[in-house]
Amino acid sequence: MTGEGAPSLREALAAVKVIALDLDGVVYHGNALIPGADVAIRTLRERGYAIRFLTNASGLTCEHIAAKLVSLGVPAECSDISSSAVAVSRLVATLGGRVKTVHVCGTGALAGMVASAGVRLVDDAPADALVVGFDTDFSYAKLARALRCTTAATVFIAANLDVTYPSAGGVLKPACGPLVAAVACAIRRPPDYIAGKPSVTMLDMLCASLSVTNREVLVVGDTPESDIAMARNFHALSVLCGTAPLAGDASPAPDCVISSLRHLPALLGPVS
Repeated sequence: MTGEGAPSLREALAAVKVIALDLDGVVYHGNALIPGADVAIRTLRERGYAIRFLTNASGLTCEHIAAKLVSLGVPAECSDISSSAVAVSRLVATLGGRVKTVHVCGTGALAGMVASAGVRLVDDAPADALVVGFDTDFSYAKLARALRCTTAATVFIAANLDVTYPSAGGVLKPACGPLVAAVACAIRRPPDYIAGKPSVTMLDMLCASLSVTNREVLVVGDTPESDIAMARNFHALSVLCGTAPLAGDASPAPDCVISSLRHLPALLGPVS
C-alpha cells in the first residue's frame, strides 16, 4: 500500500469494509478461544464491519468450523467461512473439461467438497487430478494410493503448503505442507496449483460475494508467508497478529502488527 500517490495508512484503514480473519492463531488455538477474540469480533461487527473467516484448514467442512466458532462464543454461519477445501473445489470446477476424475489424498470432508464440483472420485485408477489436503490419518497406504492414481498428465493440486499450525497452548503441529511434500517426493514433481493461502482464490470469492474491492478488505493473520503473502498478492491491507517472526527479506511485511486480535478495534477506530 505504498508508492507515489498511495493513501496514508490511516486513509487506507478508513476505507476498510470487510475484515478477513484467519482462525488458528488469531481467533483460537486448537479448541481454546484466544482471550479477547470474541469481544473484538463482536465490537467490530457492531461498528459495521463485515467479518469473514478465511482458513487454510482443508480437513473440515464449513459447517464444522462454524459450529466450533459458535461453541467458543463467536457467532458464525457457513456463509461466513472460506477454507482451502472450498478453494480446491472452486479450482477443480474452473478446470472444466480437463478434470473429470479426481483422487483425493485427504479427509472425507475434503473429498466431499471436491465431489461437489461435479467430478468423479477414484481410488485405484489413473486420475485427471490429484488433490492433497491435511489429514491426521495420512499413511504409507494413502501415499502409495496417490502414486498409483497419478500419471504424467495428472494435475497435482495442493490445498495449501502450510508447514505447521498452532494447537492448544500454542504447541505447533505438522500441517498440510509436509503431507504435500511427501506426495510430491513420491510422484517426483511439485504441485501444479496451490488452492489456499497465499493464493488469492478465497479473497476473490469474498469480494465477489460482498461486491467489494481489494481496497476495502483487511486481512488479519498470524503467518507472514501465508496470510500476509495472500494480502500482498491481492493488493489488500494486512495486519500480522501474534508473535510470529518475520523471516528477513523472504517474508512480506504487513501494514500493521498487533499482539492479539483484542487490539484490532483500537487500531481501526469507529466506522463513520
